[in-house]
Amino acid sequence: MSAARKKKTIQRKVRPRILIALKSPLPFVDTLIDIAREWEWDLLDYKLLHNAYPKDIPPSGAIVSLLPDDPLVKHLQSIQCPTVRLGVTFHPLDHRLPAVLADLEATGRLAAFHFLERGFSNAAFIGWDPSSNMNPLHLLYTAYRKTLEEAGVQTCHYSLAHQHKGDESPEERVVRLQDELGGWLSQLPKPIGVMGYKDRIMAQLCTYFQLRGGHVPEEIALLGYGNSSWCNRSPVPLSSIAPGFQERARRAMHLLRGLMEGKPAPDHPILVPPAGLIKRRSTDILAMSDVLVAQALVFIWEHIQENISVADVAHSVNLSERQLGRRFYQAIGRSVNQEIVRRRIENVKNLLRSSDGSISEIATATGYRSARYLHFAFQKAVGMTPGEYRKSHAR
Repeated sequence: MSAARKKKTIQRKVRPRILIALKSPLPFVDTLIDIAREWEWDLLDYKLLHNAYPKDIPPSGAIVSLLPDDPLVKHLQSIQCPTVRLGVTFHPLDHRLPAVLADLEATGRLAAFHFLERGFSNAAFIGWDPSSNMNPLHLLYTAYRKTLEEAGVQTCHYSLAHQHKGDESPEERVVRLQDELGGWLSQLPKPIGVMGYKDRIMAQLCTYFQLRGGHVPEEIALLGYGNSSWCNRSPVPLSSIAPGFQERARRAMHLLRGLMEGKPAPDHPILVPPAGLIKRRSTDILAMSDVLVAQALVFIWEHIQENISVADVAHSVNLSERQLGRRFYQAIGRSVNQEIVRRRIENVKNLLRSSDGSISEIATATGYRSARYLHFAFQKAVGMTPGEYRKSHAR
């Protein structure tokens, strides 16, 4: 019998353990989990430890939303644990703690450009004392206001800072807010674009304004921040800016991995722009003082996939075709039929760029009687065939 083979020692692979200490983890957590699985990292949620630091098993790294002067952050730095702050805005001690932050100025400019593109000469903002530099979204509000005012737009804001009254019941508070916010909206110059610091308050504003007989977006266009489920729970689906949570989480994880590998920390916080502005019906309008023309535009835009006529549009606002035609041209400088054609062509362009549907399918989806008629109308309006346009915009 041969000599016993020497036993082979198999060492267990050590997986990095990453401490996660986030006050509001939901927008980031799925991305963090996905990347951790891909990299074979273990995540340890600080909340599952009842906010008690595991002193016996120090983490390999940490991602926190805590500020640089927080006791946990100071402890992590004292044991030289690579740590990244996943936050919203700047802090005076950012030079001590690498940070990945939202680019709030880019967000404010994006919101302002959205209203400028629609021709608004009045705009407003609502938030918790947005003019105070102590407000986390102060930079957003400042960039929003500055961009608009440089373009000649009149701006104002409504501060929610004074809304707390401890002696009132929840029901009394709702009634008061409906009265105060609804009254504020009613007194604003029309038409006006209004941005809010989060989707929920904008959905409430939409509700309050409609209860007072107001029209969204014909009189007031509403834009939220967060692109949350409140956008579709609003009485009028709410346009909103997507903050880019996934990209911020991804950048934070990559920064942390670099720190764990011994790479130097960046000199300044990494700023991540918003993921985009998701357009819904609450801002799907051109600013104009003639509410009936605005309502006619909304009717056209909502029914553009149907074979609507000028008579259908006029009937929707209880005007004759001649009356609507005159007011329409005075408001936007083109006829009702020209607007129907323009909007249809824009829809066709979008589908040609973003889908693989046939010309016949696109014709059906955009209100044209046939692919042949679409081909003729598109070439006349754009100067090239639908096929040529799709080829020139191939991704």
